[in-house]
Amino acid sequence: MAAGDSPIHCSIMDMWPYEAQSLCKKTVPIYVMPDKKRWLDPYRTNIEFERSIATTIYPECVNWDADIAELAETLVSMHEMISSQVPIVSARAVKNPDFYYRDIVYGHPEVFIVQPIFRAMLIILPSDNFNVTSMGGEELGSTSVYLVLTNCTLGLSAPITFEPILDKVERTFSDSVVQVTLKDAIIFAKDLDHRENAIYGPLPNPAKMDQELYETYVDQDGSLVREMAKRMGDIDDLSCLKGPSSGWVTRPSKYTRKEAEAAIDREANQDRLELAIRQRWIKEYVTREEQD
Repeated sequence: MAAGDSPIHCSIMDMWPYEAQSLCKKTVPIYVMPDKKRWLDPYRTNIEFERSIATTIYPECVNWDADIAELAETLVSMHEMISSQVPIVSARAVKNPDFYYRDIVYGHPEVFIVQPIFRAMLIILPSDNFNVTSMGGEELGSTSVYLVLTNCTLGLSAPITFEPILDKVERTFSDSVVQVTLKDAIIFAKDLDHRENAIYGPLPNPAKMDQELYETYVDQDGSLVREMAKRMGDIDDLSCLKGPSSGWVTRPSKYTRKEAEAAIDREANQDRLELAIRQRWIKEYVTREEQD
């Protein structure tokens, strides 16, 4: 499984707190066949502190040749496991906040709240409709995807149905699976996000998260987050960060081979870093917990 803007590979049961918290800050997951180049994100964003509408997940050991009913059932089951693993991971992180990276607020359980819409809905991006080497934003937005409801209503103000987007549906497979364009699927997710925020407010609380992160960075080393903020939104004053500011990209972007290779190298480095940290986790925490 991989998730977030810099995908990290792991089994669901070995989910790292960074991955758990990253999932909590997303509205809807996009499940993508894992054999595609990942340096071109299906949904590009301008975000603050990693909040955005969508995250990509690359599940392995999935029969992608199955019919859509079987595929949807498999991914819904996997998605339920992912969502249920977050509170388990968060309990470890809250118990041992100093073990993890200093720049993430792991000591506060309120940052580990899975979005209700994230539990309730997912997007499947089939490979036969997805050509990362030639698609720009507008063409990618018109790509057909499967929009799947998990029938989980936990935390929602009302159940989710496809009624608001019936005029956008290209094909209906069941009450919980339809085919739409990727752009319409994301817009639907954003509309649902606005609906829920209007009633309950955003979860996790972005103001609290941003303030915690801001203070952590500034107290220890404000230069890193300032550089990240500038890259994401050309922002110099961190106190003015407001979000989320995700937007759909309609203009094709040109990606060079150099950019692709750099992203692949970054992913490889992330894999090595994760392996080292995971080994440390098993040695220093899991073993100690078993002994206790």
